Amino acid sequence: MALFLFIVLFERRESPESAAERASTSVVPGLRRDQITSVEINASGQPEIRMRKNGQFWMLESPVRYPATVEPWLFLLERATWFIRLSPEELKDQGDNLADFGLAPPRVTVVLNSGDQKTEVRFGDKIAVGNRFYAQVGDQEDVVITDALLFDSLPKSVDGWRDPALFNYRTIARPDGGFEIGRIEVGPPDQSYAFQPDLKESGRSTIRWRLADPLDARADSDRVNSLLYRIAPSWAVEEYVSDDPNAEVDQYGLLHPNLELAVMNGTNDVLSVQFGGSPTNRPDLVYARQVQFTNVVLTARSNIAVLQLPYSDWRNRRLISLETNRVAEITGSYLFGDQVFSYRLASDTNHVWRMAEPEVLPVDAELVNEFFTQMNTLRITAFEKDLVTDFAEYGLAVPARQFSFGIFTNLANTNGYPSLSFGTNTTDEAFARRSDEIAVYSIDPASFSDLPLTHWQWRDRNIWSFNTNDVKRVIIEQHGKKREVIRADDGGWRLAPGSTGVLELSFEEAVYQVSKLKADRWVAKGGESSASQFGFSDPPHRVSFEVVQNGRTTTNSITFGGLRDGIFPFAAVKLNDGITWYFDFPYEPYHKVVNHNFKLPEGG
Repeated sequence: MALFLFIVLFERRESPESAAERASTSVVPGLRRDQITSVEINASGQPEIRMRKNGQFWMLESPVRYPATVEPWLFLLERATWFIRLSPEELKDQGDNLADFGLAPPRVTVVLNSGDQKTEVRFGDKIAVGNRFYAQVGDQEDVVITDALLFDSLPKSVDGWRDPALFNYRTIARPDGGFEIGRIEVGPPDQSYAFQPDLKESGRSTIRWRLADPLDARADSDRVNSLLYRIAPSWAVEEYVSDDPNAEVDQYGLLHPNLELAVMNGTNDVLSVQFGGSPTNRPDLVYARQVQFTNVVLTARSNIAVLQLPYSDWRNRRLISLETNRVAEITGSYLFGDQVFSYRLASDTNHVWRMAEPEVLPVDAELVNEFFTQMNTLRITAFEKDLVTDFAEYGLAVPARQFSFGIFTNLANTNGYPSLSFGTNTTDEAFARRSDEIAVYSIDPASFSDLPLTHWQWRDRNIWSFNTNDVKRVIIEQHGKKREVIRADDGGWRLAPGSTGVLELSFEEAVYQVSKLKADRWVAKGGESSASQFGFSDPPHRVSFEVVQNGRTTTNSITFGGLRDGIFPFAAVKLNDGITWYFDFPYEPYHKVVNHNFKLPEGG
């Protein structure tokens, strides 16, 4: 309750009037909780409790040494106000004395220390009617009546002051509140493993991790960081069992712990929790020993499930993580026959890409983004082999594909990225490796097939764009025949003199679908062999669009070929470089309107 009120009330903003009124009726005038350095609690029939502030955190010093939670209650005390104040004269007139209020002796005495200043708060009895109680402060003889919440929220035993977190980072904190993690160790003893920060990735905003034992490998940093962030707030102590440093821990299954989690601060201090057996009647709980304090507690068994995973589950299955705004160049190479060809893409500071080598070409920005997405989502399906001496058996001695990444030199973090190599030695397997590792990974063969091959596959896929209203004539040639369709004065379409056939109502839609032409993907460029390979006939099936803009007539022609897998259409255009480019025509518009409107019958 106190912690909840601390969180809620701390966020509440007081008006100046409310703050002034509270100050005039404050139970402890002038109290500032941030200046309190130690607290002592003396309750009737209970051992004295002493707590001291260490930097930003509180520690119990007596009767046990343990992390403490003091701030929530100090917050309530700081804001506590009285409803009624009884002076000594009023008490005398009523015939009352301090014993009548439970203040001689007090039920509980709290001593607040701030440097050389000491303030004593004495709590008496609770009033029978109304949720209030009696209190006295310091050397004042007045008795105040205040809300019982302050007294009810005061833990009556040492366990109530303990920080309930099982794994508490404050125990390894520096006086300024910060701390460094140099190593994380996880057991069971016969299958232990460890993580260390990846020094090569030190410029990142979050810690990047590597497996340090039983092998050196990249770790899944997101999962490791998630573990670290989760255990502090959610792994809670359910019950405090023993604070005896000489307790027989074998009865708790802790002589030889089943599991252990240790976080090292630098290379010296260790925050460690060991896990043992379960109580006979509570299999949902497990005994835990906080090594730094030699105490035994009970915690939920569900907490430790993540620690029972094998180390291989913590390995990073992402082949690479690229921050795309850092990448200035992409160098690709591919094996064709027994020759290796290479190319280079370059980006300017506005992240506009172009093909720089072996020829200058406009690059499709969407393809670059898709490539980065593909790289960042490429998953390792299996850790094929960690120490490889012969990459030829995986098709990686001379990779089928290889990509390198240059970065902008004006960045604060100048750490570069490793090159990625891809290969295969079978028809149903694909492998990958990083240039900074000697391991080989298996990847999805479909992902391998989707990787870019030649430099021209990166070319901008936008072919042309014109307004359909500017199209004055469409010429369709197929099977050695020719049909001309012209724009009528009313804006519709009609057959030109000498042309025969029937125009479908969707003819205008077909023209529109081709007016903003973009290839799905480039499949080849130039060469007679390409035409026959993709089902282009002789004579060709060609559609030309005469476009008149500002009194100038231009002709845009597209040639249709066969169908890949019987459904995906091939097409070709001759671009400004004078080369014929072959591409996949968009599937849906082709089958919906284009094919029906731009084909001629074979006979008759």
